[in-house]
Amino acid sequence: GLGIGISTSSLQRHNITVDIVEIDPAIYTFARDYFNLTPTAPHEGGATHRAFIQDGRQYIRNAAERVVQMERAAGGGGDNNGDQEQSKEGKKRVASATAPLLYDYVLHDVFTGGSLPVQLFTVEALKDIRKVLKKDGVLALNFAGSEHKAIREPLDIIASTIATVFSHVKCFREPPTSSSESAEAFDNMVRMLPFHSANHIQKTKTICRTSRHVFFASVKPLAFRRTIEGDYLGSAMRRHLLPRLTMYPVRLNLPKADISVPPKIVSDKENPLAELQMPLAVEHWRVMREVFPVGFWVNY
Repeated sequence: GLGIGISTSSLQRHNITVDIVEIDPAIYTFARDYFNLTPTAPHEGGATHRAFIQDGRQYIRNAAERVVQMERAAGGGGDNNGDQEQSKEGKKRVASATAPLLYDYVLHDVFTGGSLPVQLFTVEALKDIRKVLKKDGVLALNFAGSEHKAIREPLDIIASTIATVFSHVKCFREPPTSSSESAEAFDNMVRMLPFHSANHIQKTKTICRTSRHVFFASVKPLAFRRTIEGDYLGSAMRRHLLPRLTMYPVRLNLPKADISVPPKIVSDKENPLAELQMPLAVEHWRVMREVFPVGFWVNY
């Protein structure tokens, strides 16, 4: 997802070429016309971007298929992460053939505030993402969830799904607004929510606390360097947030290899997130109805 293009513009200024995948052409138009998103970073001589206005799941599926086809044509086994034995020469041919198709990073940043496009969070989608990453490539995935034990199941399901595909997973939450606040106190307090199920609607007395979480995943071990002046790009917000990114790690309930009961994960065939996210979706749109009049949403 593009949003207003802050991530894209920042990466371009760091001389990183970006492929944007955005389903809504209006989003790209607004980012370009009103938020200074340009094909090249202004006044920086930075890298360029390409925009693909299409469904993200379809884009990543097609990209993964191109990688597999190129590997087979080059004499490889169809998985750039080395799942099959190849000769040294074969590996070199595959690496050379697929290099232009692979990414250093995939930024998975779609709207998850009230509901989410679940097809982008399935194990099948994540496997396709792994195929288009370089061997040391990193997936960064944004997710609005909660560590509160009463409602943290969606966060655990996402973590288990990612861990099914990537051998190294870390997660960090957004920092408290001040040093005196605890992580629990920083959670966004959401009012009493209606709980929806297939059979009934009832009131739940659970107070939901949600915050932003960023997962980092790779087939290689993850390490984070200290920030430097050039990382901030003259932004006070980046100067405040980036050094604090790893200060608030999330303890993940990842599945153990020897468990007898498989963990809940998101798949194309079974997706438990849709119902679990319903309370947050209802509350999100209740707030939106207060921010904008009903007529706005009727004509949205």
